Amino acid sequence: MQNTILEKIKLSVPQNRPSPPKASSKRASRFSRPESACQMILQARDKEILKAVYQYRFLSSSQIKDMFFGCITRANIRLRILWENNLLERHYIRPLAFHGSDEAIHSLGKESVDIVSDILGVEREVVARTRDRSLKPLFIQHLLGINDFSINLISLTEKHPELRMELWLNEQDAQDEYKTQDNGKTVYFRPDGYGRYWYKDSLYSFFLEIDRSTEDNGKFEEKAKSYMEYERSGSYQRKFGVRFFRTLVVTTTPKRIENLKSIADRYKCDSFWFTTMDNIRQGRMFQTVWMRACNNGLFSLLN
Repeated sequence: MQNTILEKIKLSVPQNRPSPPKASSKRASRFSRPESACQMILQARDKEILKAVYQYRFLSSSQIKDMFFGCITRANIRLRILWENNLLERHYIRPLAFHGSDEAIHSLGKESVDIVSDILGVEREVVARTRDRSLKPLFIQHLLGINDFSINLISLTEKHPELRMELWLNEQDAQDEYKTQDNGKTVYFRPDGYGRYWYKDSLYSFFLEIDRSTEDNGKFEEKAKSYMEYERSGSYQRKFGVRFFRTLVVTTTPKRIENLKSIADRYKCDSFWFTTMDNIRQGRMFQTVWMRACNNGLFSLLN
């Protein structure tokens, strides 16, 4: 009886069943889109990602992960789908000074221009201009450093019960011009950003300078002098409506800090504060990790 049942089962199996397709061992390319993109439904979070990429111009995978996912695997899966559907472009440049990897850098794709235009109510041509592909890798790296700072600043002020972000201006909106006191020459003042935040009942304002150790001491001396001239000119108070500011310099290593601080000490630029990008990216911006020109020891931005 048992043999008869086994024979029936054996006979019931189709003899000419095609073999299942073999899984491809070829890894998906990071650089070339597939001929057929993965189908997708644009979700609310996708729109927020596209809006952020437009506002920041370039964002790394880890920055987008920090802002929207919390998990790099989930972030990479979704970012690849957006890329395959031409909603994002991805770029790879040599390992970044502040990131230490060759992770993907994202900018707006051609299919996202109309979407972002509708979301923000911005003219299509204005959005399309941010897709400029002629930007040099050094500029992109510098911009990513600025974005690291502002992303962490906004995140920390949202989480801290006694901190409140009042204003953040990018490098374009923060720039100004002033006349020198000695000869009345017009000078353009171009910081990397400007911000204001409240801690308890005190308002703090600052300019941002990202230093990637690519400029010599002479360039930093010129920058220090320009901040002193800008403060004396009165243009700062006219443009921003407050009297005092700090200049936050974020650089690569403690050794670089010593070098830059010695220059600021020499010119008595006591508004200059220094820390490393590692401290910023690891969420220590408001801890006691800052060195001040013309002072010894470490300080907090809450003092």
